[in-house]
Amino acid sequence: MCILTEYRTKQMSESNVVLRVTFRPESASDFLFEEDVKAGRLVQERNDYNLEEAYDFIHTFYASLSDALVLVDRKKVVALSDFTYDI
Repeated sequence: MCILTEYRTKQMSESNVVLRVTFRPESASDFLFEEDVKAGRLVQERNDYNLEEAYDFIHTFYASLSDALVLVDRKKVVALSDFTYDI
């Protein structure tokens, strides 16, 4: 998460932030609609978070995620799958 921490320290308040998370199948029903879980749709994309909120969501719910991707101004910032260790 050091890459994300670097971005957090810069002026990102006006940036377009997209958080795309993939939930673990056993946790998806806690976050997604039942019909999405039954259909196997485990990915949720949010664009109403700022960078700090996206970081906090990932940090808080990492055990329920199989992957998370944060995009700032349409550029990949960090994906959980890039790391081989737990947060």
